[in-house]
Amino acid sequence: MQAISFKSRTTWRQRFLGGDQREVSSAWKKAEAAFQQYERGEAGWKLAHGALSVFRREGHLNDRAWAEQQIALALPLLSGRRWSKVRGFLQARETLTFLDRLHRQLREAVPGDRLRAELVHLWWLRRQRLRANTSGAVGGAAHVAPLVQQVVCQKVDANWRESYAAVSRVLRRTVRASSAVECMNGVLRMHQSRHKTVTQGLLDLKRLYWNCRGFREGRRRGRCPYEHLGLKLTSYRFWDVLWMPIPAAGAV
Repeated sequence: MQAISFKSRTTWRQRFLGGDQREVSSAWKKAEAAFQQYERGEAGWKLAHGALSVFRREGHLNDRAWAEQQIALALPLLSGRRWSKVRGFLQARETLTFLDRLHRQLREAVPGDRLRAELVHLWWLRRQRLRANTSGAVGGAAHVAPLVQQVVCQKVDANWRESYAAVSRVLRRTVRASSAVECMNGVLRMHQSRHKTVTQGLLDLKRLYWNCRGFREGRRRGRCPYEHLGLKLTSYRFWDVLWMPIPAAGAV
């Protein structure tokens, strides 16, 4: 058997390791690109999620103009096929309808701009207070700020409590677009597990059914989503809305 010289072994080892290094370098570049794309997507989703919130991070009430600006910044970061449905959802005008409805209802509840703004800020501050069972040091500012804001509201209007109750009702009933989509997706997943496709007609029918279905528990029990939204109908029963007789068996 012919022995392999040191020079030959060195050349073979360099070629072998060189090939390995090229593969490792190529794989590392792919991993870096994938990680950078993930970071861009995460940053974009944080911007989009903030645009779909009722309040901004600093406590100001969200509005369509600011939300559209945040979405415009987020869209370039949400690239790729995996984000295609999210981009379509964010670009739909109906996505921010909840903000238009929120501002309209607040104006109807409290016509005065100054008082309305102070009451909304008070509502937000009261929800930033730490709970009594929170572990660790409790900051005093979180408890003092709502009290100070309450004094501000009283100086603007001595009878501020009644207006605050109206503002509170509007804000409690506001449903974010993202929450509505998550709720709808939870209902549709059960159907999608049994069927490959969901047609638009079937989607409309299921939407009507769940919006006419009364809540069985919780703070909203006894009324359906259409009633909570203030939609006036002669009847909220699913079959009555369809103008169809109730089936004899399995009546809803």
